[in-house]
Parts: sequence; C-alpha cells; structure tokens
Amino acid sequence: MSAGRLHGVRIVVANNFPGPGMGGGEVQLLPVLAAWVDAGADVVILAPAGVELAERARAAGAEVAPADFGLSRAAGAVRAIREAAEAVPADSCVVVGTGYLTNLLARRAARKLDGARCINIVGVMPGASAVDGGSALGVMLRAAADRATIADADAVVAVSSAVRDALVSGGVPQAVVRLIPNGIDMQALRERAAEPARFGALPRPLVACVARLEPVKGVDVLVRAAGLLSDATVGIVGSGSQEARLREIAVASGVADRVHFLGDGGAASLLAQADVVAVPSRTEGFGLVAAEASALGRPVVASRVGGLLDVVEDGVTGVLVEPEDPQALARAVSALLADPDRAAAVGEAGRERAESLFTSERMAAAYVDLVAEFTGGGAR
Repeated sequence: MSAGRLHGVRIVVANNFPGPGMGGGEVQLLPVLAAWVDAGADVVILAPAGVELAERARAAGAEVAPADFGLSRAAGAVRAIREAAEAVPADSCVVVGTGYLTNLLARRAARKLDGARCINIVGVMPGASAVDGGSALGVMLRAAADRATIADADAVVAVSSAVRDALVSGGVPQAVVRLIPNGIDMQALRERAAEPARFGALPRPLVACVARLEPVKGVDVLVRAAGLLSDATVGIVGSGSQEARLREIAVASGVADRVHFLGDGGAASLLAQADVVAVPSRTEGFGLVAAEASALGRPVVASRVGGLLDVVEDGVTGVLVEPEDPQALARAVSALLADPDRAAAVGEAGRERAESLFTSERMAAAYVDLVAEFTGGGAR
C-alpha cells in the first residue's frame, strides 16, 4: 500500500460493540484501521468508553472518541459522528458503519454532511437475528429501516458471496454492494496455535469446535453427532447462554465423558491439535473459524450455509453437509478420521486456499482501495 495515498482524508468509524473483549467484527476492523492510518488517513473511531477496541485502535494510530450508541441516544450518536467528520471538507470525509445500528447512524450522519461518503460493513447474513434469538417482527422492522435509508450508503461491503446475494435480493442496488472477504493475520494465528494449550492435550482422535454457545452456531448438532462418533473426543471452546442445555444434551446422549466444554480462550491451540474441525452453524456471514482451521492445515466439516460456501470448497478443502443433521455431520467427520491421508490432503488444500484468499493484508488493501475510490486516492 502506498504511504500517503489517503493523505488529507478523514475516516470516521462508528462501532458499538460493548465488550467484554473483542467481537469477530472488531478483530477484523483493527487491521483495516491500521491500513488506513498507514495510507495517510486521519482515522477517528467512535466507540463505547473503555472497550478493548478503543485501546487497540489508539495503539494502531487512530484517534478515539467515546460515544453512546443506545437506541434512545441515536440523535446524540449521529451528532457525534458529524462533529468528528466536520474537521475536514465533506468531500474528503468517509463515514463508516460496522454493524446494523451503526450502519443506520452512519447513513443518517452522511446524509447531513453534504458531500461525505458513507460505507456500511455487513458481516452477518441479513435476517440472522431470527436464528440467534431475535423475533420475526424485529427482523421485519430492521429490514424496513434498511430499505428506507440504504440510498444514503455509497458502498455496502459484504464479507461473503452469500451476504452479497442476500443484500441484493433484499433491495440493495447491486452496483453499491462490494465483496471484501474477512481476513486472517496468518503469523499471529500460527503464533497463538504454537502456544501450549491451557487445557493440555486432549485425547485423539479429536474433533474441535470453536463457537459462541448460542443457537445460531449449531453446537447442539455436534453434541448429538458425538453419539455417532464412538471413539472421538469433541473439544469445544466458547461460552454462551446455551452451555447448560448443551451439557444436558451430552449427558442424555451418553457422551458427557467425551465432550469437553473448555470455556473461552485457547481457540487456536485447540484447532492446531484437532484431527477435524466442525463448524455446524445454522447461519454464517463468513465463517472465520473455518478459515482459521484451514489456515492451520486442518480439514473442516461445515454446514452448507451462508459464507461457509465461500470458505470451504466442498470435497477439496473440507466437506459441506446440510445444517441440522447430526447423522450427516457424523458421517463426514468419520470419513475423514478413517482416512488420515485424505484428511491431510484436504487440510493442505485448505491452507493454500486460505493463504491465497483470506489474509488480513488482502482484506485491508481492499478497504484502502475503496476509500481511495471515493476520495481521489488513485490506484495502488
């Protein structure tokens, strides 16, 4: 990336993730912020006070301003975005939303800043909240709000082909939608994978799963499938509201001794020691765990949903199965466990694909290109 390519450009980013820690979207955002700064842009991020993202963004060279994004304070959040943007001429400013609420607020703020450009980032499948505990009415209201204001977005970034297609089907003009897949810091991932696992070495053969313990991630499907994997250990890193229920399913399925709930932390270490990685999601905007597993050379068995169709090349870098089907999941996992040579070849193909398509450098460069397109930054 050319240093100074975005000199004179101010990028105002709104992110409302409250913590603790960092969400997947926030992990993806950090290398993008750093790339914008490296290209010469003046980057300001508005985020809740005290969150980890704010501190890490500041370390990357961004200015940080605390903001309250509560629904009852939307007008104040829009005002904060506008005030951050008004330090430069509007045609040198880009306002960026990073999720449903901040996308709406960014569009509203940009509309009031005559000449400013607006980028929205969509990292989940539209309507996914219905699978993740939201109501059907809520999904309808969100879609209606999007339709009413989407014309104020100059670009809507989709993290996968599935998200892109869903946005277009939902009424977003195709010319506005840009496909920028999520990316992985390969070196950092491998360094984490090389660290000793806090939970030690688990019995093999080992099937690994890294996920929030929420309905959308389909971990219950994997726990039920464990009953059909007679000699395999299942290791699960993650936490969430469904943990007690998942433990009950493990007991009822007679696999409580082989299904290990490992809590948070150590995801890369678990993936590194796995024989197969399972991603049984009910919906997925991208599928970062599948991409990380592939980057570490591990074969993946994943649901045939959403962004996982981009990440996993069926029969080449992994196996795709229908969601909600423990039997199909167990069959695919068993076949890989029974054929180590094939599993190794699948894992190696996945590593090559991840290194080609899903690096954080490639992702960040695409976001620099996008801002440059709107602000006269020219080509790389």
